[in-house]
Amino acid sequence: VLYYYKNMKIAKISINYYNKKLALQKQPDKTKAGSTCDTVVLQPTNTAYYSNISFGLANANKLKILFKYDIPCMYSGIIMIDPQKLHRMLKTGEFQKPVKEVLKSLQPFEKSIFGKEKELYNLIKSESVNYPNLNVQDLLKKISPKYEEELRKKQFPILQELMQESLNLPKDLKTQFDEIIKITLDKMEHYPVSVPFSPYEFLYKILKIKREKETLKNIKAKKVMTKMYSEARKLFDNYENLSKQNRMDIITLMQKIQKTSVLKNDENLKNTISMAQKRLNNEKIIVPFSRKSFIYDIARLFENVDDEVMKQKFIDIARKLPSSQQSLSAYIVKNSHLPSDKIIYKMLIPATASIEHLLPRSCGGANVMANYGGACSKMNSERKSIDFLEQIKHNPQTAENCQKYIDRLIELANSGIFAQQHIEINYIKDFKRAIKKLSNGKINLDISKLKVKNDIGA
Repeated sequence: VLYYYKNMKIAKISINYYNKKLALQKQPDKTKAGSTCDTVVLQPTNTAYYSNISFGLANANKLKILFKYDIPCMYSGIIMIDPQKLHRMLKTGEFQKPVKEVLKSLQPFEKSIFGKEKELYNLIKSESVNYPNLNVQDLLKKISPKYEEELRKKQFPILQELMQESLNLPKDLKTQFDEIIKITLDKMEHYPVSVPFSPYEFLYKILKIKREKETLKNIKAKKVMTKMYSEARKLFDNYENLSKQNRMDIITLMQKIQKTSVLKNDENLKNTISMAQKRLNNEKIIVPFSRKSFIYDIARLFENVDDEVMKQKFIDIARKLPSSQQSLSAYIVKNSHLPSDKIIYKMLIPATASIEHLLPRSCGGANVMANYGGACSKMNSERKSIDFLEQIKHNPQTAENCQKYIDRLIELANSGIFAQQHIEINYIKDFKRAIKKLSNGKINLDISKLKVKNDIGA
């Protein structure tokens, strides 16, 4: 069946990838079952540092100070990585060195890395014996063919299942489906394909790079990406009214800005702009297969189809394709083309410490210290706006890990770190009270080891 589809003379796909505003802005989900957004109101204890005005930034920064003291995640219990330390290591080029040196730098974080990132870390450790002097990117490129072959063995049966199901489609829908499959198989074989330019996808990629640079706190890079985003936004806002030459002029200007800026050696930005030029010129390019794009294309194919059962069946089959969070092979294939420092950054970022709103902002949670907790980025992201009671169901170890979190804070308070950093002791009491209220009394944290009696740790 695959041979048949690979050799069909089908015109190249004309579907415009990401022809919608893909994830430019996530909307909070306020419809989760069991939500108590309208009924739970958190008020801190009567302390000198609280006022009805939200001093979110100042309060958040106070909590962020503690992240350098090995704080466990309130949901997973892992010792979180201080994001400031990670950013310093990125700036100094720690992760661009040979893999044997990179592993020495990563050793303090070994117990913090988890999930597929942990599997990748262990694989890099294992392979470093054979390739100690390669950088991380070159090492992954060296081993990726083996994992790509493993991935294809998992992907092809799912594509075959889709193709078998497509035999029941109406003729016009079947033709469009065949086009999607043809270009998908070409991508998997690394053949050049024609992909129409999408202003939505381009803006999304520029915005993503912009946000990455902002996290590194490089002022010059941030200014460059602000200008880049402004130009990409012009293309996005006026695309239909611009001539082909006008569109190309915007991309050319962005290329000039990039080449004369501090980001002149940024491969990701360079490739994003170069790819945009080629797509605007209708050139054939090598595009990596993307599970997310494929599912999106299948969903778009059935946009105007009334048969909801058939539509859902195709989408459900497409979702069986292994994701990078389910399959190490998919993770390696997806990330092996990235620069070494970005590979390591993506490996560590799920374990970095972040500010968690105990009562989500979308449910009325305030930007005040009494509504903050510390959670690793992955768990924080996965929770979104889920009600705390639902979060406990998803993560049964939350009670135990909240206790670990508060125990560590008590250790820091008792040792004088809170006083040294001018952090209010009553934050510990407020956290206990908030967790008890949000859990409907199911979690009652023990703070009896807290020896400091004064209300303010200054």
